[in-house]
Amino acid sequence: MRRYYSALFALSALLLVFACQPTQNGPVNWRLDPERGALTPSEWTSIPAFIVDYTAQDGTPLKAWVWKGWLPASPTLMYLHGPRGHLGYSAQYLRYIIEQGHSVIIPEYRGFGPNEGEASLDAMIDDALGAYAMAQREATLPSQIVVMSHSVGSLPAAEVAKAFPNVFGMILISAMPEGSTQKVKQQDPLAQALQNMADQNNQARQGTTTVAETSFTEIKVPKIFVHGRLDNVMDYASAHLLYESSPGPSAFITLDDVGHRPSEFAIANLYPLALQAITTRNMALLKPLERSGLIHVEVKY
Repeated sequence: MRRYYSALFALSALLLVFACQPTQNGPVNWRLDPERGALTPSEWTSIPAFIVDYTAQDGTPLKAWVWKGWLPASPTLMYLHGPRGHLGYSAQYLRYIIEQGHSVIIPEYRGFGPNEGEASLDAMIDDALGAYAMAQREATLPSQIVVMSHSVGSLPAAEVAKAFPNVFGMILISAMPEGSTQKVKQQDPLAQALQNMADQNNQARQGTTTVAETSFTEIKVPKIFVHGRLDNVMDYASAHLLYESSPGPSAFITLDDVGHRPSEFAIANLYPLALQAITTRNMALLKPLERSGLIHVEVKY
Protein backbone atom coordinates (compact mmCIF):
# COMPACT_ATOMS: atom_id res chain seq x y z
CA MET A 1 0.00 0.00 0.00
CA ARG A 2 2.83 2.37 0.75
CA ARG A 3 4.24 1.65 -2.72
CA TYR A 4 0.93 2.63 -4.30
CA TYR A 5 0.77 5.96 -2.50
CA SER A 6 4.46 6.62 -3.11
CA ALA A 7 3.81 6.24 -6.84
CA LEU A 8 0.77 8.51 -6.52
CA PHE A 9 2.83 11.11 -4.66
CA ALA A 10 5.60 10.99 -7.26
CA LEU A 11 3.08 11.45 -10.07
CA SER A 12 1.49 14.48 -8.40
CA ALA A 13 4.94 16.00 -7.87
CA LEU A 14 5.81 15.36 -11.53
CA LEU A 15 2.72 17.19 -12.68
CA LEU A 16 3.70 20.14 -10.54
CA VAL A 17 7.13 20.35 -12.17
CA PHE A 18 5.49 21.33 -15.44
CA ALA A 19 3.67 24.18 -13.72
CA CYS A 20 6.55 25.46 -11.58
CA GLN A 21 10.03 26.56 -12.60
CA PRO A 22 12.98 25.94 -10.22
CA THR A 23 14.40 28.96 -8.42
CA GLN A 24 18.01 30.03 -8.44
CA ASN A 25 18.55 27.88 -5.34
CA GLY A 26 17.93 24.62 -7.19
CA PRO A 27 15.08 22.20 -7.78
CA VAL A 28 14.36 21.60 -4.11
CA ASN A 29 12.83 25.07 -3.77
CA TRP A 30 10.14 24.76 -6.46
CA ARG A 31 8.07 22.89 -3.89
CA LEU A 32 8.48 25.73 -1.42
CA ASP A 33 7.86 28.69 -3.71
CA PRO A 34 8.47 28.80 -7.46
CA GLU A 35 9.08 32.55 -7.56
CA ARG A 36 10.69 33.73 -4.35
CA GLY A 37 13.03 31.07 -3.03
CA ALA A 38 13.54 30.60 0.71
CA LEU A 39 10.95 32.02 3.10
CA THR A 40 11.06 33.26 6.67
CA PRO A 41 8.23 33.10 9.25
CA SER A 42 8.03 36.89 9.50
CA GLU A 43 6.80 37.08 5.91
CA TRP A 44 3.61 35.27 6.84
CA THR A 45 2.69 36.38 10.37
CA SER A 46 3.67 39.16 12.75
CA ILE A 47 4.24 36.72 15.64
CA PRO A 48 7.90 35.61 15.83
CA ALA A 49 8.62 31.92 15.32
CA PHE A 50 11.52 29.67 16.27
CA ILE A 51 13.21 27.49 13.67
CA VAL A 52 13.64 24.11 15.36
CA ASP A 53 15.76 21.17 14.21
CA TYR A 54 14.24 17.72 14.46
CA THR A 55 14.82 14.27 12.99
CA ALA A 56 12.50 12.00 11.07
CA GLN A 57 11.81 8.51 12.33
CA ASP A 58 14.63 7.21 10.12
CA GLY A 59 17.09 9.82 11.45
CA THR A 60 16.92 12.33 8.57
CA PRO A 61 17.63 15.88 9.88
CA LEU A 62 14.79 18.34 9.24
CA LYS A 63 13.53 21.77 10.28
CA ALA A 64 10.22 23.12 11.57
CA TRP A 65 8.67 26.47 12.43
CA VAL A 66 7.44 26.70 16.03
CA TRP A 67 5.30 29.42 17.59
CA LYS A 68 5.20 29.47 21.39
CA GLY A 69 1.75 30.73 22.36
CA TRP A 70 0.91 32.72 25.46
CA LEU A 71 -2.23 30.75 26.39
CA PRO A 72 -0.97 28.35 29.10
CA ALA A 73 -3.94 25.94 29.02
CA SER A 74 -4.22 25.80 25.24
CA PRO A 75 -3.27 22.69 23.25
CA THR A 76 -0.50 22.78 20.67
CA LEU A 77 -1.49 22.48 17.02
CA MET A 78 0.77 20.49 14.66
CA TYR A 79 -0.02 21.07 10.98
CA LEU A 80 0.83 18.64 8.15
CA HIS A 81 0.44 20.04 4.64
CA GLY A 82 0.12 18.13 1.38
CA PRO A 83 2.53 17.84 -1.57
CA ARG A 84 1.38 21.19 -3.01
CA GLY A 85 1.87 23.09 0.26
CA HIS A 86 4.84 24.56 2.08
CA LEU A 87 5.77 26.27 5.34
CA GLY A 88 4.72 29.74 4.22
CA TYR A 89 1.26 28.83 2.99
CA SER A 90 0.74 26.74 6.12
CA ALA A 91 1.61 29.71 8.35
CA GLN A 92 -0.78 31.89 6.34
CA TYR A 93 -3.63 29.41 6.82
CA LEU A 94 -2.99 29.29 10.57
CA ARG A 95 -2.20 32.96 11.16
CA TYR A 96 -5.41 33.66 13.11
CA ILE A 97 -4.77 30.73 15.43
CA ILE A 98 -1.18 31.89 15.93
CA GLU A 99 -2.21 35.50 16.56
CA GLN A 100 -4.80 34.40 19.14
CA GLY A 101 -1.98 33.03 21.30
CA HIS A 102 -2.05 29.33 20.50
CA SER A 103 1.13 27.29 20.13
CA VAL A 104 1.61 26.03 16.57
CA ILE A 105 4.21 23.69 15.08
CA ILE A 106 4.63 23.38 11.30
CA PRO A 107 7.16 20.69 10.40
CA GLU A 108 8.59 20.61 6.90
CA TYR A 109 9.13 17.38 5.00
CA ARG A 110 12.39 16.32 3.41
CA GLY A 111 12.77 17.63 -0.13
CA PHE A 112 10.71 20.71 0.74
CA GLY A 113 12.08 24.17 1.49
CA PRO A 114 15.33 24.09 3.48
CA ASN A 115 15.35 20.31 3.89
CA GLU A 116 17.49 18.04 1.75
CA GLY A 117 16.31 14.63 0.60
CA GLU A 118 13.80 13.08 -1.76
CA ALA A 119 10.10 13.72 -1.17
CA SER A 120 7.74 10.73 -1.17
CA LEU A 121 4.75 9.54 0.81
CA ASP A 122 6.92 7.12 2.82
CA ALA A 123 9.19 10.05 3.65
CA MET A 124 6.22 12.26 4.61
CA ILE A 125 5.06 9.59 7.06
CA ASP A 126 8.51 9.13 8.61
CA ASP A 127 8.94 12.89 8.84
CA ALA A 128 5.53 13.37 10.46
CA LEU A 129 6.24 10.66 13.07
CA GLY A 130 9.51 12.39 13.95
CA ALA A 131 7.74 15.75 14.04
CA TYR A 132 5.21 14.50 16.59
CA ALA A 133 8.00 13.25 18.83
CA MET A 134 9.55 16.72 18.55
CA ALA A 135 6.18 18.36 19.27
CA GLN A 136 5.91 16.43 22.52
CA ARG A 137 9.20 18.01 23.60
CA GLU A 138 8.23 21.53 22.46
CA ALA A 139 4.60 21.60 23.62
CA THR A 140 3.64 23.25 26.91
CA LEU A 141 1.19 20.37 27.46
CA PRO A 142 2.65 17.29 25.72
CA SER A 143 -0.57 15.38 26.30
CA GLN A 144 -2.59 17.98 24.37
CA ILE A 145 -1.36 18.06 20.77
CA VAL A 146 -3.94 18.43 18.01
CA VAL A 147 -2.89 17.17 14.58
CA MET A 148 -4.27 19.20 11.69
CA SER A 149 -3.74 18.28 8.04
CA HIS A 150 -4.62 19.32 4.52
CA SER A 151 -5.13 17.08 1.50
CA VAL A 152 -2.61 14.20 1.25
CA GLY A 153 -1.31 15.33 4.64
CA SER A 154 -4.21 13.34 6.12
CA LEU A 155 -2.31 10.13 5.35
CA PRO A 156 0.73 10.88 7.56
CA ALA A 157 -1.69 12.44 10.09
CA ALA A 158 -3.52 9.10 10.35
CA GLU A 159 -0.23 7.26 10.83
CA VAL A 160 0.74 9.67 13.60
CA ALA A 161 -2.56 9.09 15.40
CA LYS A 162 -2.10 5.33 15.17
CA ALA A 163 1.49 5.43 16.42
CA PHE A 164 0.76 7.91 19.25
CA PRO A 165 -2.54 7.09 20.99
CA ASN A 166 -2.20 10.24 23.12
CA VAL A 167 -2.98 12.51 20.16
CA PHE A 168 -5.50 14.97 21.59
CA GLY A 169 -7.61 15.37 18.44
CA MET A 170 -7.53 15.76 14.66
CA ILE A 171 -8.72 18.43 12.20
CA LEU A 172 -8.71 17.04 8.65
CA ILE A 173 -9.05 19.59 5.83
CA SER A 174 -9.88 18.15 2.38
CA ALA A 175 -8.87 14.71 3.62
CA MET A 176 -7.74 12.10 1.12
CA PRO A 177 -10.06 9.07 1.11
CA GLU A 178 -7.44 6.34 1.27
CA GLY A 179 -8.00 3.41 -1.03
CA SER A 180 -11.28 4.74 -2.42
CA THR A 181 -11.95 5.80 -6.00
CA GLN A 182 -11.58 9.53 -6.52
CA LYS A 183 -14.65 10.97 -8.32
CA VAL A 184 -13.09 14.09 -9.72
CA LYS A 185 -13.63 16.62 -12.47
CA GLN A 186 -11.81 16.08 -15.74
CA GLN A 187 -10.34 19.59 -16.00
CA ASP A 188 -7.86 19.11 -13.13
CA PRO A 189 -4.89 17.04 -14.41
CA LEU A 190 -3.65 16.22 -10.91
CA ALA A 191 -7.14 15.14 -9.85
CA GLN A 192 -7.52 12.99 -12.95
CA ALA A 193 -4.16 11.33 -12.28
CA LEU A 194 -5.29 10.60 -8.72
CA GLN A 195 -8.48 9.01 -10.04
CA ASN A 196 -6.64 6.83 -12.53
CA MET A 197 -4.25 5.59 -9.86
CA ALA A 198 -7.08 4.95 -7.40
CA ASP A 199 -9.13 3.08 -10.03
CA GLN A 200 -6.19 0.81 -10.85
CA ASN A 201 -5.59 0.16 -7.18
CA ASN A 202 -9.23 -0.71 -6.51
CA GLN A 203 -9.37 -3.07 -9.50
CA ALA A 204 -6.28 -4.89 -8.23
CA ARG A 205 -7.78 -5.23 -4.75
CA GLN A 206 -11.38 -6.28 -5.47
CA GLY A 207 -12.90 -8.21 -2.63
CA THR A 208 -10.53 -6.76 -0.02
CA THR A 209 -11.20 -4.21 2.69
CA THR A 210 -10.23 -0.75 1.48
CA VAL A 211 -7.84 1.37 3.47
CA ALA A 212 -10.59 3.97 3.83
CA GLU A 213 -12.55 1.47 5.90
CA THR A 214 -9.68 0.71 8.24
CA SER A 215 -7.58 3.83 8.73
CA PHE A 216 -9.83 6.13 10.71
CA THR A 217 -11.93 3.41 12.30
CA GLU A 218 -8.88 2.63 14.39
CA ILE A 219 -8.58 6.22 15.60
CA LYS A 220 -10.96 7.05 18.42
CA VAL A 221 -9.81 10.59 19.23
CA PRO A 222 -12.16 13.52 18.42
CA LYS A 223 -12.01 14.40 14.74
CA ILE A 224 -13.32 17.30 12.67
CA PHE A 225 -13.51 16.83 8.89
CA VAL A 226 -13.70 19.99 6.77
CA HIS A 227 -14.42 19.61 3.06
CA GLY A 228 -15.40 21.89 0.21
CA ARG A 229 -18.38 20.67 -1.78
CA LEU A 230 -16.63 21.85 -4.97
CA ASP A 231 -13.35 20.03 -4.25
CA ASN A 232 -12.16 18.59 -7.57
CA VAL A 233 -9.09 16.85 -6.11
CA MET A 234 -10.39 14.95 -3.08
CA ASP A 235 -13.91 13.62 -3.57
CA TYR A 236 -16.46 15.15 -1.20
CA ALA A 237 -18.70 12.08 -0.92
CA SER A 238 -15.77 9.76 -0.22
CA ALA A 239 -14.51 12.09 2.50
CA HIS A 240 -17.97 12.02 4.09
CA LEU A 241 -17.71 8.22 4.24
CA LEU A 242 -14.55 8.63 6.30
CA TYR A 243 -16.56 10.70 8.77
CA GLU A 244 -19.39 8.19 8.87
CA SER A 245 -17.01 5.32 9.68
CA SER A 246 -15.02 7.24 12.30
CA PRO A 247 -15.63 6.38 15.96
CA GLY A 248 -15.64 8.83 18.81
CA PRO A 249 -16.83 12.45 18.87
CA SER A 250 -16.69 13.73 15.30
CA ALA A 251 -17.97 16.53 13.10
CA PHE A 252 -18.20 17.01 9.35
CA ILE A 253 -18.21 20.57 8.06
CA THR A 254 -19.32 21.24 4.50
CA LEU A 255 -18.17 24.43 2.79
CA ASP A 256 -20.66 25.00 -0.03
CA ASP A 257 -18.77 27.34 -2.35
CA VAL A 258 -15.23 26.10 -1.66
CA GLY A 259 -12.91 23.78 -3.58
CA HIS A 260 -9.70 22.12 -2.46
CA ARG A 261 -8.08 25.22 -0.97
CA PRO A 262 -9.46 26.74 2.25
CA SER A 263 -11.51 29.93 2.05
CA GLU A 264 -10.68 33.11 3.95
CA PHE A 265 -13.80 32.59 6.05
CA ALA A 266 -12.57 29.14 7.07
CA ILE A 267 -9.11 30.47 7.91
CA ALA A 268 -10.46 33.32 10.03
CA ASN A 269 -13.48 31.71 11.69
CA LEU A 270 -13.69 27.96 11.28
CA TYR A 271 -10.14 26.90 12.16
CA PRO A 272 -9.95 28.68 15.54
CA LEU A 273 -13.43 27.42 16.45
CA ALA A 274 -12.53 23.87 15.41
CA LEU A 275 -9.53 23.97 17.73
CA GLN A 276 -11.81 25.16 20.53
CA ALA A 277 -14.30 22.35 19.84
CA ILE A 278 -11.52 19.75 20.00
CA THR A 279 -10.16 21.28 23.21
CA THR A 280 -13.51 21.31 25.01
CA ARG A 281 -14.76 18.03 23.47
CA ASN A 282 -17.89 19.97 22.52
CA MET A 283 -18.63 19.66 18.81
CA ALA A 284 -21.83 21.68 19.26
CA LEU A 285 -19.63 24.80 19.37
CA LEU A 286 -19.39 24.47 15.58
CA LYS A 287 -23.12 24.81 14.93
CA PRO A 288 -23.19 28.65 14.92
CA LEU A 289 -21.08 28.53 11.76
CA GLU A 290 -24.25 27.59 9.90
CA ARG A 291 -25.54 31.14 10.31
CA SER A 292 -23.36 32.15 7.36
CA GLY A 293 -25.62 30.12 5.08
CA LEU A 294 -22.60 28.63 3.30
CA ILE A 295 -21.53 26.11 5.94
CA HIS A 296 -23.28 22.96 7.12
CA VAL A 297 -22.26 21.13 10.30
CA GLU A 298 -22.95 17.50 11.16
CA VAL A 299 -22.06 16.23 14.65
CA LYS A 300 -21.99 12.81 16.26
CA TYR A 301 -20.75 11.46 19.59
